[in-house]
Amino acid sequence: MVAGASNAHAIVDFETVGGLTPSDNQVLALTQTFTDNGVNFRFGFDTTGAGNGIVRNTTAFVEQIGTDGADGFKYDGGVGAPFDTEAPGVSVGLDNFFLRSRPVLPAAPNSLAGPGVFVIEYTADLTNAASGQIWDIDGTSEAGTEQYLVQAYDASGTAIAGAFDLSPEGTSNGVTSLDGLPWTFTISSAIGIKFITIDFVGTKTNFIGLAFDNFDATAVPEPSSYALLAGLLALTGVMIRRRK
Repeated sequence: MVAGASNAHAIVDFETVGGLTPSDNQVLALTQTFTDNGVNFRFGFDTTGAGNGIVRNTTAFVEQIGTDGADGFKYDGGVGAPFDTEAPGVSVGLDNFFLRSRPVLPAAPNSLAGPGVFVIEYTADLTNAASGQIWDIDGTSEAGTEQYLVQAYDASGTAIAGAFDLSPEGTSNGVTSLDGLPWTFTISSAIGIKFITIDFVGTKTNFIGLAFDNFDATAVPEPSSYALLAGLLALTGVMIRRRK
Protein backbone atom coordinates (compact mmCIF):
# COMPACT_ATOMS: atom_id res chain seq x y z
CA MET A 1 0.00 0.00 0.00
CA VAL A 2 1.23 3.49 -0.88
CA ALA A 3 0.51 6.38 1.48
CA GLY A 4 -2.34 8.63 0.43
CA ALA A 5 -1.66 12.32 -0.01
CA SER A 6 -5.02 13.50 1.31
CA ASN A 7 -4.52 12.65 4.96
CA ALA A 8 -3.16 15.15 7.47
CA HIS A 9 0.56 14.91 8.07
CA ALA A 10 3.13 16.54 10.31
CA ILE A 11 6.86 17.21 10.07
CA VAL A 12 9.04 14.94 12.21
CA ASP A 13 11.35 17.37 14.01
CA PHE A 14 12.55 15.19 16.92
CA GLU A 15 11.15 17.58 19.50
CA THR A 16 9.45 14.49 20.92
CA VAL A 17 10.49 10.84 20.73
CA GLY A 18 7.95 8.27 21.76
CA GLY A 19 5.74 11.06 23.08
CA LEU A 20 8.45 12.43 25.41
CA THR A 21 10.92 15.30 25.19
CA PRO A 22 14.33 13.77 24.43
CA SER A 23 17.63 14.59 26.12
CA ASP A 24 20.95 15.65 24.63
CA ASN A 25 22.88 12.72 23.13
CA GLN A 26 19.93 10.38 23.58
CA VAL A 27 20.32 7.15 21.62
CA LEU A 28 17.54 6.65 19.09
CA ALA A 29 16.79 2.94 19.24
CA LEU A 30 16.73 1.10 15.92
CA THR A 31 13.24 -0.09 16.85
CA GLN A 32 11.89 3.43 17.54
CA THR A 33 9.03 4.07 15.11
CA PHE A 34 7.61 7.42 13.98
CA THR A 35 4.30 8.02 12.20
CA ASP A 36 3.35 10.57 9.55
CA ASN A 37 0.20 10.54 7.41
CA GLY A 38 -0.63 7.10 8.78
CA VAL A 39 2.72 5.70 7.63
CA ASN A 40 5.28 4.22 10.03
CA PHE A 41 9.05 4.56 9.56
CA ARG A 42 12.30 4.43 11.52
CA PHE A 43 15.88 5.64 11.31
CA GLY A 44 19.38 4.20 11.63
CA PHE A 45 22.77 3.89 9.95
CA ASP A 46 24.20 1.14 7.76
CA THR A 47 27.92 0.60 8.36
CA THR A 48 28.04 -2.78 6.57
CA GLY A 49 28.72 -1.31 3.15
CA ALA A 50 25.69 -3.04 1.62
CA GLY A 51 24.45 0.32 0.41
CA ASN A 52 20.89 -0.75 -0.44
CA GLY A 53 19.09 0.70 2.55
CA ILE A 54 17.94 -2.63 3.93
CA VAL A 55 20.48 -2.89 6.76
CA ARG A 56 20.25 -0.63 9.84
CA ASN A 57 22.87 -1.74 12.33
CA THR A 58 24.00 1.50 14.02
CA THR A 59 21.89 3.96 15.99
CA ALA A 60 21.45 7.68 15.48
CA PHE A 61 21.54 10.21 18.34
CA VAL A 62 19.23 13.05 19.28
CA GLU A 63 21.28 16.24 19.65
CA GLN A 64 20.18 19.34 21.56
CA ILE A 65 21.08 22.73 20.12
CA GLY A 66 23.47 25.05 21.95
CA THR A 67 25.33 22.23 23.72
CA ASP A 68 28.55 20.31 23.06
CA GLY A 69 29.96 21.00 19.62
CA ALA A 70 32.20 17.99 19.03
CA ASP A 71 29.41 15.64 18.02
CA GLY A 72 26.83 17.62 16.08
CA PHE A 73 27.19 20.26 13.43
CA LYS A 74 28.94 22.93 15.53
CA TYR A 75 28.30 26.12 13.46
CA ASP A 76 30.97 28.72 14.35
CA GLY A 77 28.85 31.84 14.68
CA GLY A 78 31.50 33.86 16.46
CA VAL A 79 33.36 33.90 19.77
CA GLY A 80 31.06 32.85 22.58
CA ALA A 81 28.24 31.80 20.25
CA PRO A 82 26.39 28.61 21.22
CA PHE A 83 27.07 25.48 19.19
CA ASP A 84 24.58 23.78 16.87
CA THR A 85 22.43 26.83 16.16
CA GLU A 86 21.13 28.55 13.05
CA ALA A 87 23.15 31.25 11.31
CA PRO A 88 22.32 34.77 12.53
CA GLY A 89 19.32 36.43 10.96
CA VAL A 90 17.48 33.30 9.88
CA SER A 91 14.78 31.17 11.46
CA VAL A 92 14.07 28.03 9.50
CA GLY A 93 12.78 25.58 12.04
CA LEU A 94 15.80 24.07 13.77
CA ASP A 95 13.97 24.26 17.12
CA ASN A 96 15.58 22.47 20.08
CA PHE A 97 16.62 19.05 18.75
CA PHE A 98 17.85 17.35 15.60
CA LEU A 99 19.14 13.91 14.68
CA ARG A 100 22.85 13.24 14.23
CA SER A 101 25.28 10.47 13.44
CA ARG A 102 28.30 9.37 15.42
CA PRO A 103 30.97 11.56 13.82
CA VAL A 104 34.35 10.59 12.47
CA LEU A 105 36.90 12.43 14.62
CA PRO A 106 40.62 12.84 13.84
CA ALA A 107 41.61 11.24 17.15
CA ALA A 108 40.30 7.89 15.96
CA PRO A 109 39.56 8.06 12.24
CA ASN A 110 39.97 4.32 11.69
CA SER A 111 38.02 3.01 14.67
CA LEU A 112 34.62 4.37 13.65
CA ALA A 113 34.66 3.29 9.99
CA GLY A 114 32.75 6.43 9.06
CA PRO A 115 29.30 7.49 10.22
CA GLY A 116 27.72 5.03 7.82
CA VAL A 117 24.86 5.52 5.38
CA PHE A 118 21.79 7.06 7.00
CA VAL A 119 18.71 4.89 6.38
CA ILE A 120 15.04 5.84 6.59
CA GLU A 121 12.96 2.66 6.43
CA TYR A 122 9.21 2.59 5.86
CA THR A 123 8.13 -0.37 7.96
CA ALA A 124 4.80 -1.27 6.32
CA ASP A 125 3.20 1.13 3.84
CA LEU A 126 5.23 2.75 1.09
CA THR A 127 5.32 6.39 0.02
CA ASN A 128 5.63 8.28 -3.26
CA ALA A 129 7.39 11.41 -1.96
CA ALA A 130 9.45 12.70 0.95
CA SER A 131 11.57 15.64 2.01
CA GLY A 132 13.92 16.57 4.85
CA GLN A 133 16.74 18.85 5.92
CA ILE A 134 20.49 18.28 6.19
CA TRP A 135 22.22 21.03 8.18
CA ASP A 136 25.56 22.79 7.95
CA ILE A 137 27.00 21.43 4.70
CA ASP A 138 30.36 23.16 4.58
CA GLY A 139 34.11 22.46 4.29
CA THR A 140 37.27 23.85 2.73
CA SER A 141 39.49 22.96 -0.20
CA GLU A 142 42.27 22.17 2.27
CA ALA A 143 40.34 20.08 4.81
CA GLY A 144 37.85 18.62 2.36
CA THR A 145 34.27 19.34 1.42
CA GLU A 146 30.88 17.98 2.49
CA GLN A 147 28.21 16.69 0.14
CA TYR A 148 25.32 14.22 0.46
CA LEU A 149 23.45 11.97 -1.96
CA VAL A 150 19.84 11.12 -1.13
CA GLN A 151 18.51 8.00 -2.92
CA ALA A 152 15.16 6.20 -2.82
CA TYR A 153 14.78 2.41 -3.06
CA ASP A 154 11.84 0.14 -3.82
CA ALA A 155 10.64 -2.77 -1.68
CA SER A 156 13.24 -5.11 -3.21
CA GLY A 157 16.12 -2.83 -2.25
CA THR A 158 16.69 -1.61 -5.81
CA ALA A 159 17.57 2.04 -6.38
CA ILE A 160 14.69 3.83 -8.12
CA ALA A 161 15.92 5.56 -11.27
CA GLY A 162 15.58 9.32 -11.05
CA ALA A 163 14.47 9.28 -7.39
CA PHE A 164 17.50 10.98 -5.89
CA ASP A 165 18.73 14.41 -4.83
CA LEU A 166 22.34 15.62 -4.60
CA SER A 167 23.23 18.39 -2.18
CA PRO A 168 25.50 21.31 -3.07
CA GLU A 169 29.17 20.69 -2.36
CA GLY A 170 29.81 22.57 0.84
CA THR A 171 32.71 24.99 1.02
CA SER A 172 33.31 27.54 3.76
CA ASN A 173 33.83 30.47 1.40
CA GLY A 174 31.85 29.66 -1.73
CA VAL A 175 28.39 30.71 -2.88
CA THR A 176 27.02 27.25 -2.09
CA SER A 177 28.12 27.28 1.54
CA LEU A 178 25.41 26.23 3.98
CA ASP A 179 27.39 26.98 7.14
CA GLY A 180 24.76 27.09 9.90
CA LEU A 181 21.95 26.66 7.37
CA PRO A 182 19.80 23.78 6.07
CA TRP A 183 19.61 22.15 2.66
CA THR A 184 16.22 20.59 1.91
CA PHE A 185 16.14 17.45 -0.21
CA THR A 186 13.04 16.33 -2.10
CA ILE A 187 12.47 12.98 -3.78
CA SER A 188 9.43 11.47 -5.46
CA SER A 189 8.55 8.42 -7.52
CA ALA A 190 5.47 6.70 -8.89
CA ILE A 191 7.09 3.50 -7.68
CA GLY A 192 6.49 2.98 -3.97
CA ILE A 193 9.48 4.07 -1.87
CA LYS A 194 10.48 1.58 0.84
CA PHE A 195 13.89 2.97 1.87
CA ILE A 196 15.66 6.31 1.64
CA THR A 197 19.41 6.54 2.12
CA ILE A 198 21.60 9.59 2.75
CA ASP A 199 25.20 8.88 1.82
CA PHE A 200 28.20 11.15 2.45
CA VAL A 201 29.94 11.73 -0.90
CA GLY A 202 32.20 14.66 0.01
CA THR A 203 35.99 14.69 0.24
CA LYS A 204 36.40 15.20 4.01
CA THR A 205 37.88 12.36 6.04
CA ASN A 206 37.51 13.84 9.55
CA PHE A 207 34.81 15.69 11.48
CA ILE A 208 32.10 14.07 9.36
CA GLY A 209 28.70 13.93 11.00
CA LEU A 210 25.20 14.14 9.57
CA ALA A 211 22.75 16.65 11.09
CA PHE A 212 19.18 15.77 10.02
CA ASP A 213 15.86 17.44 10.82
CA ASN A 214 12.32 18.32 9.70
CA PHE A 215 11.46 15.13 7.82
CA ASP A 216 8.20 14.96 5.86
CA ALA A 217 7.71 11.26 5.22
CA THR A 218 4.92 11.51 2.65
CA ALA A 219 5.20 14.82 0.79
CA VAL A 220 7.58 17.38 -0.66
CA PRO A 221 7.57 21.04 0.44
CA GLU A 222 4.87 23.40 -0.78
CA PRO A 223 5.91 26.06 -3.36
CA SER A 224 6.12 28.65 -0.57
CA SER A 225 8.77 26.50 1.10
CA TYR A 226 10.83 26.52 -2.09
CA ALA A 227 10.67 30.32 -2.09
CA LEU A 228 11.97 30.34 1.49
CA LEU A 229 14.84 28.04 0.56
CA ALA A 230 15.77 30.27 -2.40
CA GLY A 231 15.85 33.24 -0.03
CA LEU A 232 18.08 31.36 2.39
CA LEU A 233 20.57 30.56 -0.34
CA ALA A 234 20.61 34.22 -1.37
CA LEU A 235 21.20 35.21 2.27
CA THR A 236 24.04 32.70 2.42
CA GLY A 237 25.76 34.39 -0.51
CA VAL A 238 25.43 37.78 1.19
CA MET A 239 26.86 36.45 4.46
CA ILE A 240 29.82 34.90 2.67
CA ARG A 241 30.62 38.10 0.80
CA ARG A 242 30.52 40.01 4.08
CA ARG A 243 32.98 37.50 5.62
CA LYS A 244 35.36 38.06 2.76
